[in-house]
Amino acid sequence: LSSFGAALAGGMPVMPNLAVCQALRQCTSGLAAIGNTIGHLFAFLLAARVPELQRIPTCAISAILFVEFMPLLLEMPTDIRHLVMQMKRNGGSRPWTWRSFLASDLAIYLAAVLSPLLLGIIKGSVAAIVLELLFAVTRFAGAGFTYIGRVPGTDTYDELGVPGSTAQELPGLNIVRFSGPRWFGNCASTTRIARRERQASGKTVACIVADMSMVSFLDETALVHYKREWGKPLPHRILISNCCARVRLQVQESGLVDMLQQPPETLARLHDAVLVAEAIARDTADSPVAASVGSATCSRRTGSASVAL
Repeated sequence: LSSFGAALAGGMPVMPNLAVCQALRQCTSGLAAIGNTIGHLFAFLLAARVPELQRIPTCAISAILFVEFMPLLLEMPTDIRHLVMQMKRNGGSRPWTWRSFLASDLAIYLAAVLSPLLLGIIKGSVAAIVLELLFAVTRFAGAGFTYIGRVPGTDTYDELGVPGSTAQELPGLNIVRFSGPRWFGNCASTTRIARRERQASGKTVACIVADMSMVSFLDETALVHYKREWGKPLPHRILISNCCARVRLQVQESGLVDMLQQPPETLARLHDAVLVAEAIARDTADSPVAASVGSATCSRRTGSASVAL
């Protein structure tokens, strides 16, 4: 009946009902799937060939489609609630903004649901596809970072200001965790927004640690950008850490590690990089001009703080 209704309405065959889905899951061969496909094609051909079948009242077709989609309609409140909570979790300690909403799965979900209802099947489907592509680009081109701190008495690090987190901010440090690969679409916006937030906070920062645990690669544009921006004379040091093997190879071959003058062993473990950063913060507080990191904190000297990083 659902296939007949979809054929008469001029649309695509709707999804199988619960009984058909269960039969497909229990079938160990491909006969059930083949039979279901043949049944849909036969229903379309039969509805097109027999004029009497095209006189089914629209209300009957609507009732059939409504029954077919009832399970999805009942699950919509649960899905929306789940997507809202996911958007809040992904935002971390940062305040909610329209940009964070447009870059979330919730925006894509609402665009897919509302566009056909408001604009019709054809125009709404086209509009939904365009909006979903724009939202996806907004997500990947966003700043994508969050601030993290250390759980007192441990070497564990977690996001700041999120429910269930006991991490605390470290004095004189900013630990920033990137949320994904760095490429030409997000590296500049990340630097710009992070710099603006740091200046607005009024906090004195001696060292910034970039946690790259979620960065799987950096494209050539990102490497050039960070070498240019981090190579400028800055009032603070910058260290990178928690890098995977691919990212470590990229930053070493590009000369970024040599420019930052940080010990190579701090690239793999965040806690080691934070210990070096804490030593830099202490030395900066003692001497605002320049100081080197003591050998009691790390096995190598990390360079003077007057180097432009």
